[in-house]
Amino acid sequence: MSGKEDLESPSNSSSLKKIDISKGPFNITVSNAATIKVVNTFMEDKEKENETRLTSFVHSQSIKLKKKEKEYEKKLDEREKNLPEEKERELKEKEEVIAGLQQEKVELVKRVEELEQNLSRVQSINSQLSADVTLLRSTFKTNQTEIDTKIKDLEDRLAAEKKREGLKAAAYNYSSEVSNYYLKHSLLPLLTTTSGYASFGFEEIQNVYEIAMKNYNGLIDGDHQVLLKNLKTIIPPPSSNPFTPQTKKRAPVEIQPFNK
Repeated sequence: MSGKEDLESPSNSSSLKKIDISKGPFNITVSNAATIKVVNTFMEDKEKENETRLTSFVHSQSIKLKKKEKEYEKKLDEREKNLPEEKERELKEKEEVIAGLQQEKVELVKRVEELEQNLSRVQSINSQLSADVTLLRSTFKTNQTEIDTKIKDLEDRLAAEKKREGLKAAAYNYSSEVSNYYLKHSLLPLLTTTSGYASFGFEEIQNVYEIAMKNYNGLIDGDHQVLLKNLKTIIPPPSSNPFTPQTKKRAPVEIQPFNK
């Protein structure tokens, strides 16, 4: 019974150990011995099968491993073969990058120099502009003072000129009124006849003009000539008299001054 239990035990069935019936005192019947022999034969066959399968598996794995090893060696050879070209290509790329960086550095240095020159030029222009602005401010103050003085002088001159023009106009109007009055009340009555005109010389007419001028103090000398011209226009001088004047001069006619 103990031998049967050993056969049915999971640990023994899983380990597939052979049972040796020649060792140890066993109480085994003939039928049990035959069963054990069959089992031992089965186990031997199984062991051979497993060994064959294991050998086949190891052989196949060895073949696969060798194949992968050859592929790896081939790739490694190709890599080693292409390695100089890759290194050369990488080195060329690095050289191109370095050359580009060096060119950029040269351009940056050149640009910095240009900026420094421009900055120096701008600083010089700024300094010149500051000096010009200072000079312009000083000149403006000086010119402003001169301009203010000239404007004041022009304003004074303009006011004086306006005052003078007003005086001239007033003098001209007043002298015209004086001359018209004397012509109307003193001279024209004497000229109503030919004999009266002929007997009244131009010097006497001028005498009347001078009397009229004495009634306006401060009259500008230039306006005297204007008034005399007016008198000459109204009463022509003896040279243009259509009548022959008398050679004998009369005494000046006394005419009362006109008081306006």
